[in-house]
Amino acid sequence: MRAPRMHLAALLMAALPAAAAPPPDFAHQIAPIVYRACAPCHRPGGTAPFALLTYADVSKRVAQIAAVTRTRYMPPWLPEPSSVSFEGERRLTDEEIRAFADWAAAGAPEGSARDALLPPQLPSDWQLGTPDLVLEAPAALDVPAVGPDLYWNFVLKPNRSATAYVRAMEVRPGGGPGLVHHANLLVDRIGSSHNREIAPGKGFGGMDLEIMRSPFDPPGNFLFWKPGSVFHQEPDGFAWRLDPGDELVLNVHLRPTGKLEKLKPLVGLYFTDQRQTRYPLLVQL
Repeated sequence: MRAPRMHLAALLMAALPAAAAPPPDFAHQIAPIVYRACAPCHRPGGTAPFALLTYADVSKRVAQIAAVTRTRYMPPWLPEPSSVSFEGERRLTDEEIRAFADWAAAGAPEGSARDALLPPQLPSDWQLGTPDLVLEAPAALDVPAVGPDLYWNFVLKPNRSATAYVRAMEVRPGGGPGLVHHANLLVDRIGSSHNREIAPGKGFGGMDLEIMRSPFDPPGNFLFWKPGSVFHQEPDGFAWRLDPGDELVLNVHLRPTGKLEKLKPLVGLYFTDQRQTRYPLLVQL
């Protein structure tokens, strides 16, 4: 009778459900995602309104994070999923989104603090290091607390005595979180933009700069900033030319935040000895 009993025990064990996988925890599954996709903006001095660098930071917002990642509202990434990959892509995978949902459902367990990654060492100043040339808006713009969106153009004068080639640029728009929606840097080859200023150094308003019918150069259509931007060098051969007499126009889209603010942006330029050999082409659709 021993053999049948052993067979019966084996059948009963086989019928038992498999042990459920443990829920994700912060130390092992959540922290790596947060540090890659969230922390570059959600840090002290960043463009986001709060930091996400520690377990305490993240766990107290677990429901909110699960909701905004489920809808792909965060992290902000507009291109639809496809076979094309982009440099600096921050789209979460389906598995990462599910990890946030499962973590929230499990009550946001921390896991072993000894196993957790250290928060990333993010730059508090210029992302690309000290620029070769820093251009500051000559005068601050007073942004009202309430009202419609505002578009403003700051005219920057590099005052170059010789042609330089710019391998990278970085924009530090200033202002509080949410004030600057995005900014574009335009290259004026004629150096006449200052003639449109409301007063010397004060800049001028407006969104439509008539780029296609003006002296603005095509490289300016590829130089932009938005919250969360990761700055990088131009590809080989695409360093853009900065000639004596050129002016740069920083076109900024502003959204009042409920309090009076002053905006005085900075633009950092990084030079290279390599001349431009490849040229962008603007196709307007």
